[in-house]
Amino acid sequence: MLFKSRYKETFLNKINKYMWPKSGWKRAGRYLSLRVKRLPGSPHSIALGFSLGTAVAMTPLYGAHFLLGIFFAWLLGGSIAASVIGNLIGNPWTYPFVCLISFKVGTFFVSSNISDLVTIASISNELSSLGQIIVSIIIEGNFYKAWGSLTNLDLIPLMIIGSIPVSLIVGLISYCLSRKLISDYQNRRKIKIANKSRKNGD
Repeated sequence: MLFKSRYKETFLNKINKYMWPKSGWKRAGRYLSLRVKRLPGSPHSIALGFSLGTAVAMTPLYGAHFLLGIFFAWLLGGSIAASVIGNLIGNPWTYPFVCLISFKVGTFFVSSNISDLVTIASISNELSSLGQIIVSIIIEGNFYKAWGSLTNLDLIPLMIIGSIPVSLIVGLISYCLSRKLISDYQNRRKIKIANKSRKNGD
C-alpha cells in the first residue's frame, strides 16, 4: 500500500488503547454516542440493540459478551451494530465494580457467609482465575479439568445470580435514554434535510 504506516502496532499497544483510549474516556464516550445516533434503523431497534449490549456487559460471562449481545439483538430484532457498541460499556476498569455490585445483589437472594469478606481485590482475583480457566479450555481443551477448577470458584455463581436484576435495570435505563436521544437526533436530522431541500427548491 502506498500510504501504509511504517509503525506496526503491537498487541500490548492495542490492549493499552482498549484500557485507556488515547483521546481520553470523555471524548471516547462522545464518539461512541455519535456512532450510536448515526446508525441506520428505527430508534427502537437501535436502542434495543444498545441496551442488550449494555445489559450483557453487566454479567460476569467474560469472553462471551459480544456473542451474547449479538445473539440477543438478532433474536429480539435489535441492531447488532448497536449491541456491539453497547458492549463496550464493559471494560477492565469497570468489571471489578460491576462484579462487586452483582455479588452484593446475589447475596441478597442467596444467603452466604463470605459476603462480608469480599472486596474489589478478591473479586479481581476470582475473575483472573476465571480468565485462566477459560484460556486453559481454549488451549488444552480439557473441559473435565476446567469444570473441577470452576467448582472451586465461590463468588462467580453469586455474581451470575446478582447480575440478572442488575442487567435488567441497566438495560431498561439504557433503552429509555438511548431511544430518546436517538429519536431526537433523527427528528432534528429530518428537519435539517427538509429545510435544505426547501432552500434548494426555492
